[in-house]
Order: sequence, then C-alpha cells, then structure tokens
Amino acid sequence: MHYLAGLAIAPFLFLLALTGLCYACAPQLSDTLYANQLFVHDASREPVPVSTQVRAALAAHPQDSVRQVTVFEDPERTTQVVLADPGIPEPRALAVHVDPYTAVVTGDYPTVDGRAPVQAWLGQLHTNLHLGEPGRLYAEFAVSWLPAVMLFGVLLWALGPKKRRQRLKATNPKIRIRAWHGLLGVVVVVGLLVINFSGLTRTMTAGERVQTALGTKPGAVVHQDVVPGSPGPVDLDTIVRVAHDSGLTGDLTLTPPRAYDEPFKVAESSPGLPMRKGVVLIDQYRGVAVGVQHFADYSLAGQLRLLAVAAHHGLLFGVANQLLLIFLALAILAVLAMGYRMWRQRKPAPAPPRALAKLPRHVLVPLVLVCALLGWLLPVFGVTLVAFLLWDALREAGRKSRTHKPKRRRAAHALPKGQRSSPSLPVVTGTRRRTPATPHPERQDKKQDRRVSTPA
Repeated sequence: MHYLAGLAIAPFLFLLALTGLCYACAPQLSDTLYANQLFVHDASREPVPVSTQVRAALAAHPQDSVRQVTVFEDPERTTQVVLADPGIPEPRALAVHVDPYTAVVTGDYPTVDGRAPVQAWLGQLHTNLHLGEPGRLYAEFAVSWLPAVMLFGVLLWALGPKKRRQRLKATNPKIRIRAWHGLLGVVVVVGLLVINFSGLTRTMTAGERVQTALGTKPGAVVHQDVVPGSPGPVDLDTIVRVAHDSGLTGDLTLTPPRAYDEPFKVAESSPGLPMRKGVVLIDQYRGVAVGVQHFADYSLAGQLRLLAVAAHHGLLFGVANQLLLIFLALAILAVLAMGYRMWRQRKPAPAPPRALAKLPRHVLVPLVLVCALLGWLLPVFGVTLVAFLLWDALREAGRKSRTHKPKRRRAAHALPKGQRSSPSLPVVTGTRRRTPATPHPERQDKKQDRRVSTPA
C-alpha cells in the first residue's frame, strides 16, 4: 500500500509541496511589492470616520459598489475597500486602499478574497494550478490518499530493522537512503496530518462531507429578524461601534446586506493566538446586534479545524509558523526525492501474492465495509481505489493467460547460432545430439582403393 499509493500520489504531492513553499513566502512578498498601497506614512494622527474613508474610495471609482470593507487592527495598515467593478468578473474584485488618517486613496489592484495579486496568484496556483474547479482534483487526490500512505509508512518504519543510527551512516547507499527516508517521514508526519486535515475539509467533493461527519462545519448564526424602518440604514461608523461593543476585536471585515431585510455582517479575524473568529449580525436600520457568535461557541472539532486552517496559512504564530511550513515543504520534497531514488534502485521482483484473496472472511468483510465508507466520505479516494482494483484484476488475468498459453516449437532458423540444422545433419528437437551423416559411396570406394594399393 505504501509503495503503490506513494508512487501514485508522489507527482501531485510534489506539486503541492512546491507551490505551498512559494505560498508560505507570499505575505512578505506582498508587503514588499505593494508597500505603498498597504501601509501609511504617518500613524500619529486620529483616524477619520470609516464612512468618510469609504466615500473617498467611491469617489475614485464612482461606477462601482461596495462589496466589503476591512478595518485593520494594525495602526500602520490602510483601510481596504473592496468594490464590485463591472469590468472585473467574479470572484475577482477591485481592492482600493485608503489612508485611515487622511482619507486619501493610496492605490488599488484586482483582488480575490481581499488578497494582493501576487498572493492571490500563488494561492490559486497551490489550490488548482490555475485550471479552475477541475484543477482542484489534483490536490484532493493527494490529500485523500496521504493519510493511508503515512500510516503504512510509519508502520514500516516501526516494524523495520533496528539499529537505526548505524543505518543512517551505512556505506550501502540503498540502506542509507531508506533509513533517511523513513526517519524524515516520521519527523514530519504530525505536521503533515494537520495540513492534510485542513486541506481535506476544503476540497471540492469531500470538504462538505468531512465537515458534516466530523461536526466542524459552523452553524448558522441565530439572529432576530431585521425590521425595515426609517429614516434608513445606519452608517458604517455605527456598525463598527456595535461590533466592538459586542466583543469583536482585531481586523474587522464589514459586509453590507444585499437585500433590504438582511442584517449587516461583521466578521473578526486576526493572526496569532488567541484565535479570534467572531461574527456579529447587526440590524441595518436600528443599529443593534441581532446575532452574535464567538470562537468559544464553535464545537471542539470546529475549533480544531479553525486552528488547523490558520496553521496551514501561516497565521497561527507569526513568522515561526511560516518557517515551519517552509521546513515541512522542503522535508516533503526530500522524502519524495529519496522515495524515487529507492524506486530506481529497486531490482525487478516477481509480482507479490494476492493478499486480499487469502484474507479470511471475518477480516475481508469489515475491510470492504471500511473502504466503502471511506469511498463515500472521500469520493476521489473511492473512485481511484476502484480503478486500481480493476487494473490489478486485469493485470492478474493477463498474467494467468500468459502462464497457461502453450509453448510453440521453435523453428530451425530460430535456433541459436551453432545449433542450426542443415539438410545433411538433421537435428532432433529438444536435444543437442546430432544424427551421424551417411558416408558418400564414391568417397568410400576411393578409401578402399588406397588401402589396397598401399605396399606391404
């Protein structure tokens, strides 16, 4: 299982590790490339109202409408106003940055989920290789099989030969590479499981099922009905004040309602610990909170998922988190390189015995049920497992047909050099013994004449 499944997912895991390595460096790269848009020059003043900042962004782009506004906790960060631009197709939008102290627009750029262009580009490369929704299947295939590969790899390492320190320094390259492959794989297995769990909950076909099965999917925020009234919706400054009064801190993302009877949504996010992931729904007419959900309101599984996602994005404990991600990516690339090296060094071996056919029924039936359950929970895993079993069955059938095929007698011209027959030397098939040739009559008479004429 470890050998075959590892060979199957290795190319896709290589792409995930390589693109993930690039994405781990994206925050610093974005801050460097877009420093003029993202940071203010003087943070010693009092900030102007948020509504004034939004009006400045709309004045620069009067044909657009507000999609969301992000007010950062860091006083040196500019306010981000994401606008729905008719010339930019969804899910992309236009991010306009405004100095919160002067209400001056510092710049704009196309964005996806509020990220800078280079960060969004690297994120899409890691997620789907810029192939759209079908491209997400490459990552789902890898993360669906990776837990099984890691499990059997750890078992092989634990049950393998002892004296591991001596094997790491062995003069035989096969033994040394195998030892380092196992050791490095065991070292990174915990971090890989966290990253894999985070990625699996956001896959295209298995994400919703995994979240529902584990109870990590956040429930809807319970809120009161919004009652339309006059004189009209409250301003953004009131929305921010109500969000702070409801216990939200950190970076606040304000999402205006799309209908007259929907509430204003304010979501909280922040890097580092403690985790801040609260949501407040605010009546757009009365300016009061009608629904509140904090991080503590999530289930334990939901909290673990949020922590795993933050660690996956390098946001859990700052630069140290990013360095850990870089180490994991490099370690995965090294493990894969050593695995391919071991595969190239492996001598051709006969086909292994068919273990499934020899399993007792009390073991085979539960195994089939577990595989069926995993196949439903992880559709890509199930489809590829069935494809592998069909391929294995066809390969076995072909091997049996070649084994029972009768051997044909080789023609004389197909015999090795030195064993080819001639008209005067017939060859008996299956032996190296040749039939002696019959003496020629004339040659026999000449020999007899010479014997007679020889003097005594």
